[in-house]
Amino acid sequence: MSRLRHNIPKNYIFEFLKYSNVMHIFWFVYLVSRGFTVFQVALLESIFHVTSLVFESPTGVIADLFGRKNTRILGIVFHITYLIGLYFASSYWIAVVAFIFAAISYNLESGSGTALIYDTLKEIGQEETFTKKESFREGLIRIASVVGNLAGGLLVMVSYQWAIGVNIATYGLAILVALTFKETSVQQRENKEPFHFAFVQQYRESIGLFQKNTSLFFTMMTFALMSTITAILAYYATVYWESLSWSSFSIGFWFAVSGLCAALGAFISHKIEEKLSLRTILWSNVVLITLGFSFFFIPLVSIISFLLLSFLDGGLYVVMNALLNRNTKSEIRATVLSINSMFFSFLMVGLFPLFGWMVQEIDFLSSFLSFGLATFLLFWILVPMTSLKTKKA
Repeated sequence: MSRLRHNIPKNYIFEFLKYSNVMHIFWFVYLVSRGFTVFQVALLESIFHVTSLVFESPTGVIADLFGRKNTRILGIVFHITYLIGLYFASSYWIAVVAFIFAAISYNLESGSGTALIYDTLKEIGQEETFTKKESFREGLIRIASVVGNLAGGLLVMVSYQWAIGVNIATYGLAILVALTFKETSVQQRENKEPFHFAFVQQYRESIGLFQKNTSLFFTMMTFALMSTITAILAYYATVYWESLSWSSFSIGFWFAVSGLCAALGAFISHKIEEKLSLRTILWSNVVLITLGFSFFFIPLVSIISFLLLSFLDGGLYVVMNALLNRNTKSEIRATVLSINSMFFSFLMVGLFPLFGWMVQEIDFLSSFLSFGLATFLLFWILVPMTSLKTKKA
């Protein structure tokens, strides 16, 4: 029991190392500097999410069946492989393979991390503190991104190779921390069923959950669309701001400030969840996301919008994780969380390269305006179908 308690502080260290990713905002510009077009780089992101669609839920099942600790370690190993591929991306096919490894790395971590912490708290009798701890964890992640973005801006001024090297070293430290995690009893129980039967059973139970709770499905899709819009804006912001002749340090600075805004959103999210209904939270975010994205082409407004959407994203992630964990049992927790990430990948596969094509063939102004309007219409369809309850309800 005492060893299980140590999972919480160890996870904070692991997450900080993992998310102080100095190449997180510069990989797009880096690949453009290597001679790839904006559309080619956008296709790489699409390849990332196609891979995620294929591997997302299987990796969640693997985490449920073989342990969240082992799955997280493997995820870091795959990400280091991606960084090495990025370093040697002399041809487009090397970049493609690197992004496949990056996607699987993301898949391996997406459900296993949260599932490990939630089940740890459940086992030590502190399950009710999950939202508060998740708020702190997400805030810490965003602060880590601030450190990574500032360091990345400085390192990139020296060379991209230095930035990638520091990134690899940091992930090596994360592996050492992950080796000290203690598995919960969910993974310690002996599974006497054949692997293929257990694998299929995980899917059946997860699909059964969605059949019984259709609102959970639409809530996940709504959050996935919100996350997709924020991700598109974040990645293309680097290209847009560079087109305005902003320096890498300036871009890194604003991403660092956005990280602080996201951290603030995460830190206060548990208080917002206690006071507001899910519908109120969603509609408020829909209005702000639509306005922020639609007018991002105005330089000054782009900064304000970027900081505001970062704040919303930090809070939304915590609220969604809390809702999912409260509506899912331990045996299929990582599987369901991975399916949730799969929805995000599904949207990114189509929308990310579409936006890149529009920017390349038309302009930023038309792209931002049309995407803002189109996503507002999608939200108008999805939000009324959500009815999960927050703590207030």
